[in-house]
Amino acid sequence: MESHRIFFKLIPILYEDDQLLAVGKPAGIDVGRLDHVGTAFGLIDAIEDLCSRPRGTFEITNRLARFESGPLVLAKTPEMAYYIREGMKRHSVQQKYLMHLVGKMKKHRLQIRTEESISDQGKRLTARSKDVTVGGSSEIVRIDDGEHGTLAECKTTAENLHILRAQLRAAGLKVVGDPKAGATGKRVDKSDTKFHLVSFSFHHPVKEQRVTIHMPAPDWFKAVPHGKRTLEERLHLATVTRLEAMVDPATNAYRLLTGEAEGLAGAVVERFGPVIFLQQREGERRSIPIRKIANWYKQTFDVDAVYLKPFLKDRQKKQRDIEAILNSSEPFAGKPVEEEFSITESGIRYLIRPYDGYSVGLFLDQRGNRQRVKEMSGGGDMLNLFSYTCGFSVAAAMGGANSTTSVDISKKSLEWGKRNFFANGLELDNHLFFRAAAWDFLKRADRQDRSYDLIVLDAPSFAHGLKKSETFEFKRDLAELLRLCVRVLKKGGKLMLSTNNRQLTGKWLRQTLAENTLGRKSRVIGNPKLPVDFAVDPDHAKTLFVKYD
Repeated sequence: MESHRIFFKLIPILYEDDQLLAVGKPAGIDVGRLDHVGTAFGLIDAIEDLCSRPRGTFEITNRLARFESGPLVLAKTPEMAYYIREGMKRHSVQQKYLMHLVGKMKKHRLQIRTEESISDQGKRLTARSKDVTVGGSSEIVRIDDGEHGTLAECKTTAENLHILRAQLRAAGLKVVGDPKAGATGKRVDKSDTKFHLVSFSFHHPVKEQRVTIHMPAPDWFKAVPHGKRTLEERLHLATVTRLEAMVDPATNAYRLLTGEAEGLAGAVVERFGPVIFLQQREGERRSIPIRKIANWYKQTFDVDAVYLKPFLKDRQKKQRDIEAILNSSEPFAGKPVEEEFSITESGIRYLIRPYDGYSVGLFLDQRGNRQRVKEMSGGGDMLNLFSYTCGFSVAAAMGGANSTTSVDISKKSLEWGKRNFFANGLELDNHLFFRAAAWDFLKRADRQDRSYDLIVLDAPSFAHGLKKSETFEFKRDLAELLRLCVRVLKKGGKLMLSTNNRQLTGKWLRQTLAENTLGRKSRVIGNPKLPVDFAVDPDHAKTLFVKYD
């Protein structure tokens, strides 16, 4: 299974027997369950799903926080979980960490004795902290000094990182990102917390021998004290934070990088099945290593090809050269793929054309909304305006819609949409396609007394009509378009309004909706968040679902 293979390439299995499973947890993702209260998504849930185990099968023995990495040791039986936890309490479990410290260690080696009573009230440490009785001994050794801090190794039998942090604070050492390590005058970014568990060593009661689970720190971890954030670190972190999207066996298309929000301005990366698309924004060619980025994703995901999509602010500029790249079957990396292939999203198939211009057939930020439309379309009549390749219409049809109507000015897109219906075994008997401007279609539908249970209005910021002189601007024309939609909505009908116009706020959208109801009562019934792979950029798009009485 594809999702299984990619997951365990990013989260490798370090050790397994009948009692234990240890995986390499990367920084950037939550472990999951805490005191039997589930999180929205956790690494342990994904492991159980991919291993076809019921939720609750594995018990966490050593908890690592989101931005901490290393061996995560999971027990397969309650007895084994209890044994290891008790071993940690008795300080018989030995752990070795690499960590980043603020400033420089005055001594090459520092030892904190077992059962030493320490205080967090030193002049360099956070005030008002309570005394902590620390069990377990720790030895800290300076490994490397840099302009931006110290890389140190810590061998410890402390029960957990909470206690180890207290030990370090009491010894006058400040771990990068520790909010209790004393005021520095700078805001603490939790993503800068730097702990890597190199080894976890314990006595195995069944094997009757000591077992040590190793996970070497990645090279980029060691480079941080020198002020370096490597390309591999940024790409790896961006990838693992999207594991929730990647482990869905019914979906193989998702965003992998929003460069502007993740330290690589000018690059956007998306995966569509066997192909990865790398968008390169104008003016960024010198600042981002496009070739290295392409090769990293090709090797990590083992896709057939990486296609480059240069993106110009002014598309008339160098248009001929850009079109040659956009329409070439030769990829930037890998081997050529077919001119059209299908991907799956929530179990629905959509056709993708990898070298057919800027857009390849599906906008991934609407994945969650397509699923919502599918769920609310059963038995109703659905209208899809600015339909492009009819993704929302296909989702509605798969959800049991009585009929769908797709409207777009592009004949090519509508024909593409029909193929999307056929790709899912859907006949076109109750599914209509109209080449028209959205506003013209709505006026005609009103005159002909057509009405709909659900209207999808995922409008672009700017669009042409069938006549070049006719244009649509979202901010300027939304009010009129909403009034036209309300006229053809049935009693109890619903409207999905979505925009990726960054200049418009959610408050403005709500106000515009409220001012253009034609006297009908309405209420917002949904304001969904972006999918997890887009969440790093919360202003990317906004969506409201509205019901009209």
